[in-house]
Amino acid sequence: MMKRTSLALLALLALAAPAQALKLIVWDPDFKNKVAYGESIAGRFTVKYDKDYTGPVVALFSQTDDEKAKGTYAGLRGSYEGALRGGQLLLNVDGAAVGAATTNRSAPSNTARPLLPLNKVLQPYKLNVNVQPTSLIAPPVSSVLALGR
Repeated sequence: MMKRTSLALLALLALAAPAQALKLIVWDPDFKNKVAYGESIAGRFTVKYDKDYTGPVVALFSQTDDEKAKGTYAGLRGSYEGALRGGQLLLNVDGAAVGAATTNRSAPSNTARPLLPLNKVLQPYKLNVNVQPTSLIAPPVSSVLALGR
């Protein structure tokens, strides 16, 4: 009986533990349309992207408080500029964080900006990236609210 109680308690504690998940939302540069989103689950980072979008993007990562405290994704910034091309999310890892300065946007267009694929950016965190095209990216919350009026 003691073993059953211990197992039940252990299972309950495992279920009660907060799920750790690195999350990603990718917007067009004007923050009007969400063009991709992703989440980590058990070492896999699944990204769904709008297969009809190609162009510049702003990628925003979100970590849980627990992940921040443990340093699970130490070195990963909260925001990156980049591009979505051919189903591949490319991030500018050397540029300033979004909103910090507009030097990247005002730089000449012939300036080389190192863009790395998402799988290379997340490789140090041992996350396997799985990319899935879709045409069903949810509209921004403001659009949904405006429809209800």
